[in-house]
Amino acid sequence: MQMDFHYYATYAAAYLAGYSHEESMVICYSAQFVDECSRTFLRGIKGPLSAATTQLQEEMADARTDLLGLQDITRIWASFHFLPRDLHRNPKVRCSRAYRRKYRLICGPNGELAAETVRLARGKGLEAAGLAMHVIADTWAHQYFAGTPSIVINNVNEYFYEIICRDGRKEEYKIRFNHNPATADDPEKMEYTNTMFQNSENSVMNLGHGRAGHFPDYSYARYRYMPAWADYNEVVKDNPADYLRAFTQMIYALKYLRGDIEEFDTEKYDMDTIAPHRDEILGILCKRQVDACADWKAFAEKLSGCTIGDFDINKYKDEYMAADKDSRNKTVIGRFILAAMSQKSMVTNRIYKSGNRAAGYSIDIGERDPEASETMQDSCRKRRQLMSKLQRFNSFVGGLLTVFFGYALYMAPFMGVDMISIVMTATLLLLGIRSLYFYFSMARHMVGGKNSLIYGIILIDLGVCAYMMQSFPPVYIMIYLLVIHSFYGATDIMVALRARRLKSRSWRIKLLTGLGNLTLGVLAIVFGFTGDNIFNVIYIYALGVAYTGIMRMANAFRRTAVPYIQ
Repeated sequence: MQMDFHYYATYAAAYLAGYSHEESMVICYSAQFVDECSRTFLRGIKGPLSAATTQLQEEMADARTDLLGLQDITRIWASFHFLPRDLHRNPKVRCSRAYRRKYRLICGPNGELAAETVRLARGKGLEAAGLAMHVIADTWAHQYFAGTPSIVINNVNEYFYEIICRDGRKEEYKIRFNHNPATADDPEKMEYTNTMFQNSENSVMNLGHGRAGHFPDYSYARYRYMPAWADYNEVVKDNPADYLRAFTQMIYALKYLRGDIEEFDTEKYDMDTIAPHRDEILGILCKRQVDACADWKAFAEKLSGCTIGDFDINKYKDEYMAADKDSRNKTVIGRFILAAMSQKSMVTNRIYKSGNRAAGYSIDIGERDPEASETMQDSCRKRRQLMSKLQRFNSFVGGLLTVFFGYALYMAPFMGVDMISIVMTATLLLLGIRSLYFYFSMARHMVGGKNSLIYGIILIDLGVCAYMMQSFPPVYIMIYLLVIHSFYGATDIMVALRARRLKSRSWRIKLLTGLGNLTLGVLAIVFGFTGDNIFNVIYIYALGVAYTGIMRMANAFRRTAVPYIQ
């Protein structure tokens, strides 16, 4: 969902639930603030980074996809935007444990975690209520997607159709996706922007509904498609109906948080309260527009008779920063931070206790035994720090071995072609085997998963061909390899330039890596065609290998945060 629902519709729900105008303003601010409270913002106000509820584009561009990085991403997105519906659900088909863990993170409404989210917010203030409303609303908009990078869960293919009701008839139109972030979504042309396909299970491009763009967030959207996880079964999504349930469930939940209802149960919707306004609400939900802020604002202001100011992320910033350390928790942002840390702790802990390590380790913020809580927190911190050091060590050792290989090529060029041919053969075979393993363990359940099978077979075939190429003139093997290096160098440069536009802090090291590979590749190709001595090409290739190893070693020392819930 977007600001139209999280801010203006949440205000309307709060007012209909019995809150005053002033209280409703704090609730809707907190609901929208979930989409704004990034580590960048928290760093600017000197708040705890572990309270982050979202990640900006530039933060995602710098996000690592190793074990710790994936756990950090999952903690944020599964806790606040893609709340898992059932942490113990099993797929209908036989699958691996790794696939099952991802499958159990699929978002959906009316789950145990949704009920626990609302109950957790009771008695915690208006800010906690707003945060809970954001989470509840997103369980409806984001169902069938998971808050963790996963191509086998979140991928979509070209089988994606919008259903439009006109004159009592249902018409279907195929959705066209493009990957240009500068292009605005166009409902009239059925053209929407999504993330680029990445054939990598853990690519951040495969987080949540990125592969379907913002289309699932639009209240008017009715569509059918094949989710990656559904084993080629079709799913039909009706956002107007779902958003109406979300709105009425929010009213019911807010009445519970206000104390008007003793118990909160799932599958309950306050349709009676909206009965006088039902047609107007449905009119807003069904209107084909990508931004419904104006309509929801007009409806909410008509309800309360008060003016609703536009959302301002900095509205309560000065209050928080002016407060001393002991009174910060009494400010609006301070209470929001406490609610965010409590929610993240609860969700992460439930995922961990279900036997799933996708979100890492956690404790319950509300642990009654302070000593046990502190002991568990120290244990979590030490494990994270140990894993971080091991990953840095592995990256450094891999880079060091790469440098040694480049040095060996440089010192023994007469053996260079044979060594390169063996390494190339082994690399292609291992990549092919890994792709086949990925297919049989996870991707065989995915729409388009057969691509991994075909990709693995092709790589193995290329590995066999590489072994047989030893009888070819050495210069052709070298030029073939260096063309590949040049291609990867050009790709790294394009990625670096895009990362710079997103204000990523790591764009320089990516640019240096790309320029180095491209320059060495071009030089080697030139020498290969114009020179008579194959050793010159091997020397240049050896330098390129060593350069790659050095950059990998440097990347191992790149400073990254290891956040944990304090």
